[in-house]
Amino acid sequence: MESIEANIAARLAAEQMGELADGEAKNHGNRFWKELASIINAHVPFPAVRRNAKKAGPMCDKESRVFGQQMLMPFGEFAGMKIDDVPLGRLEWYADQTFTEDLRRYLQSERVKRERS
Repeated sequence: MESIEANIAARLAAEQMGELADGEAKNHGNRFWKELASIINAHVPFPAVRRNAKKAGPMCDKESRVFGQQMLMPFGEFAGMKIDDVPLGRLEWYADQTFTEDLRRYLQSERVKRERS
């Protein structure tokens, strides 16, 4: 399983590539996106969907600290804020909706329970 740090680094790299791609797309329109999609489909193996995967337990203190300080809220009124800076009630609401397994694990960590309650 990849570490949280690796996931965060990959997300940041993808966001930077997205910004570059967006700039190019403005110059070349839909043709750019079609070419990019064909390159990605040809070179990036998509992982198989894991079925019946065992759910991971709460994050450890170190893992939740890294996640809370480095992961940015991807959407909503708190978009762009560090997860640690988003009100706990809102995170719990998102976790009950369609948010990531990582957020659920973060909320279950002992550090978050100690520091944010």
